[in-house]
Amino acid sequence: MGPALAAAILRRFRSEEAFFAACDRLDLADLATVDGLSERRALHLVRQALGLDGDASLIGGPTVQRLHDDIVERVTSYACTAAGRNRLRLLHPLLDIRAATAHAAEVMRHGEEAASLDRDAVRRALRRLRPLASPPPRQDPTRLVVAEDDAILDRLQDAGVHRWAALEGLAGLRRAADHDLVVFVYEEGIDLEGADHVVAVPSDAPLADIVPEAVLAWAKTNRDTLEACAALAQQVGRPSRAPDVLEALAAAPAPAPTPDLRRTVEEVRRGLDAALERRVAGLSLSGSDVLAALGRRLPAPVQKAVDETLAEGRRILRERTGLDLQPFLPSFPVGTDEDELERCEREAAARGHLQAHEARRRAARAIETHRGTIESEVRAWTDFDAPFALGCFALDHRLRPARFGEHLELSGSIHLDLARRDDAQRIDYHLGGAHPVALLTGANSGGKSTLLENIAQVVLMARLGLPVAGEATLPWMDELHLVTARRGLDAGAFETFLRGFLPLVRGDARRLVLVDEVEAVTELEAAGRILGFFVERLTGSGSLGVVVTHMAPHVIAACQDHPPRVDGIEATGLDGQDRLVVDRCPRMGHFARSTPELILQRLARAHRGQDKALFDELLARLRAADPPVVCSDPASAVATTA
Repeated sequence: MGPALAAAILRRFRSEEAFFAACDRLDLADLATVDGLSERRALHLVRQALGLDGDASLIGGPTVQRLHDDIVERVTSYACTAAGRNRLRLLHPLLDIRAATAHAAEVMRHGEEAASLDRDAVRRALRRLRPLASPPPRQDPTRLVVAEDDAILDRLQDAGVHRWAALEGLAGLRRAADHDLVVFVYEEGIDLEGADHVVAVPSDAPLADIVPEAVLAWAKTNRDTLEACAALAQQVGRPSRAPDVLEALAAAPAPAPTPDLRRTVEEVRRGLDAALERRVAGLSLSGSDVLAALGRRLPAPVQKAVDETLAEGRRILRERTGLDLQPFLPSFPVGTDEDELERCEREAAARGHLQAHEARRRAARAIETHRGTIESEVRAWTDFDAPFALGCFALDHRLRPARFGEHLELSGSIHLDLARRDDAQRIDYHLGGAHPVALLTGANSGGKSTLLENIAQVVLMARLGLPVAGEATLPWMDELHLVTARRGLDAGAFETFLRGFLPLVRGDARRLVLVDEVEAVTELEAAGRILGFFVERLTGSGSLGVVVTHMAPHVIAACQDHPPRVDGIEATGLDGQDRLVVDRCPRMGHFARSTPELILQRLARAHRGQDKALFDELLARLRAADPPVVCSDPASAVATTA
């Protein structure tokens, strides 16, 4: 790369290592943010960085590049993740037959695996897969983490504990009463007797023991990805720890509101009052009981009733709160010990916070145990997306591996646009040996241009290491060119065309050249001679070519030593809706005329009066001309017709 681009990359990534790390991650979106770096250029840099430079010389010109990009985009559309799409965008022409054959065989294996799966279910899960993300920190002011010394405090700060809870040194214990829960992180420890809401944790404890909320928040943030991993593992039949993490996350208690213990105690006290009144109402007091009452002591039967009532209240509170409390005074009526009630409230709150912290700690520890495995799983499923997409692409288009040989032979081949249609006509065609170059003649809208694209697609896909539609044997070509020029050109543009066109027959590179109706570049007579010269030179160069033309006789007449084969795509008539009926499979060695008479026939049927008479007269003139000649020597046949 040039110094300006290198400087822009260093400004963006700050170091070469960070740039190469982005290449390893296939982070094209990040790379494309560099000033002056397009996504295409970013792809090229990633290929270089990863050692994936392919045979760029195969792609001869922008039209072939467009076909290459279209194939890659078709494959890429099957990927469900950004990483999968970026991986598939790296597809490039491979450098040798062995690599291309091996990659195509690998794609077929991916197709076999995909065929055994519920592909829709796998795609749904893959679409939910995201890179694991760090949760946004949210400090809980009711939590306090106290470090025993400054060294521990620094380590906790570096670990990010302060993002989840208030973090202080040892002096922070003096403010412990201001927080619902205090985690004391120590190495030697101090006496914490009576500190009911303080948890002591050794300094080498994992983060899950100190602020379990951080680990739980990570699992919550990545819940979709965890569920996707679990679903993919179930569909594909691989082991996964994602269900264990999801189970631990579900077991972690959500923060519960502090129970209103005072209201519960008051409700129970009123019930006890009523029960005590009923008990006392049925008592018979003796004289000594009356004297005890006068001495301001509860008579024994009343005291017994009060004791039984308070015991009942203690049992009810235990059932309702889970706490063993006795905030009631032994009096008649039943009273409440305010100091004891406040102590009970503090104890209940501390116990609730400690129990919740312990439950969250257990869940966080279980999650943290599997975190590394989950990270590996996500990477593995992300890597799975690209081969799965390749397999699905091959399945949907019914692709087969191509073979490499001396000649181009297609059997049952079809353009990718039509490969998924059962009613589309498939093509048989061959080129090479005694006939390295062919002129393709025939019907307008008969599929001649589509055949050229079909051939180019097959060659490109095979060189990308992809299987192809139909059976194919292909020569290993140095360059692939698809030339089109369907509009009149002025002198300057004509010169530009010749500068790019004629050199395709120069040198010893083995080329496949596909030419689509370029006769519009100049006058017909000159165009025929130019094409004849080009075809003859191409035939003698060891290259292969197909030239779509409506000027086959003129081209043949201009060939002196190496006349090409003439092939044809024949229109046989019109159907009931006046649409062309075309046999789209080329007849090799057959000169096929274009379809002006069929077009005129359709116009004559569609019109009335003088217009119909005009079209009928012209149609009769065309039909009076000599019919096309068909023979085993197509070059002679075309020359004779000319």
